[in-house]
Amino acid sequence: MDNTHPLYEKALNVMRSSLLFKNVNEEFLKETLGWFELVHLKKGTIIHSDETLKWMYMPIEGRVKASQINSLTGKEYIVFLLSAGDIFDIIALMENEEHEMILEAIDDVSLLRVGANETRAWLDDHPEFNKNFLPYLGKRMRYLAENASDLALHDTTTRLSKLILRNIDTNTSKNNSYKVSLINDLSHDNIAKMIGSVRAVVNRSIQILKSDKVIESSRKEKRVKNLKGLINRCEMVLFDNKD
Repeated sequence: MDNTHPLYEKALNVMRSSLLFKNVNEEFLKETLGWFELVHLKKGTIIHSDETLKWMYMPIEGRVKASQINSLTGKEYIVFLLSAGDIFDIIALMENEEHEMILEAIDDVSLLRVGANETRAWLDDHPEFNKNFLPYLGKRMRYLAENASDLALHDTTTRLSKLILRNIDTNTSKNNSYKVSLINDLSHDNIAKMIGSVRAVVNRSIQILKSDKVIESSRKEKRVKNLKGLINRCEMVLFDNKD
């Protein structure tokens, strides 16, 4: 990416704030950005697995959902919701084999991309990049492990509460309420797909949290009104009455 591009500074700031490039040498950061090219995708665009085999992608604007779909039932589970500073596809990058995952832009998205072979070379040649890669990989693995536990141990309202808690923006406190980032404007259908439920059950769970004055929710915004109440919800382990 050329340093005269209008989005160059934005891309550089996204990389600086990404766990993957945290505290790396500024010279290496700018050199790395020079290897990337910028692509724009319209909402609804699918990124196919043969593309993620060739390229490593990093969003700088917009979100991409990574899903698995049951071909017989059409049921979808959103494994990750990727945003600025995330990379994909890590499995294809590590194994150098196609990874069957449905990647779809849920907004108009601006992405940086660089060849997968170049990324593997960075891991070999730059210890500071390698040092950050393992914690980033660990964070992804922890997220998957927590989701698996949630599906086995918690009811839908608790799973929803944990999803909201993970996405609180602590920098947006207003009258002791907090804005919810990343999932803020997602449809109830997509939220259901993130927690292994269905829209009707998620609708009921949102109404429960609203009636308990834990959250306030409109079509375009969700805010947490009672952070302590939300945390208490997340600490509840319900082994029965699962939805």
